This record gives sequence, C-alpha cells and structure tokens, in this order.
Amino acid sequence: MQTLKDLIALHLVRSLHFRNVHEHTFAKVYTEHRTALLTDQSDLLRLAVLQRSGLHLPGPQGLAAAAR
Repeated sequence: MQTLKDLIALHLVRSLHFRNVHEHTFAKVYTEHRTALLTDQSDLLRLAVLQRSGLHLPGPQGLAAAAR
C-alpha cells in the first residue's frame, strides 16, 4: 500500500511540474507568434481574416483585435 501511495504522490508532483512547464512554454510561444503576426507577418494575418470572414482589417487596431 505504501508503494502505491508513493507512486501516486510522485505522479502528482511530476504532473504539476510539467503543467508549469507547459503553461510557461505556451505563454512564451503565444506571445512570440502574436508579436510576429502584428509585425513581420501582418500580411498573413490580414489574408487569414479576409478568407475567414471577408473583412478587411483597418489599421493596427484591427490587427490587434484579430490577433487575440
């Protein structure tokens, strides 16, 4: 019984660690991609919005709203 309890505790500790790693990595990649879509790849974002909704994005505010 003690071995089973130890395995469960170990699983939970590792899971929390990897959850934190995942959250940190996701936030970093999300921020990097959003920044790229608002600067270097803004044409790609404009095209994607146009294809999906038929709307033309008006200026930087439209880009920022679409990149959320």
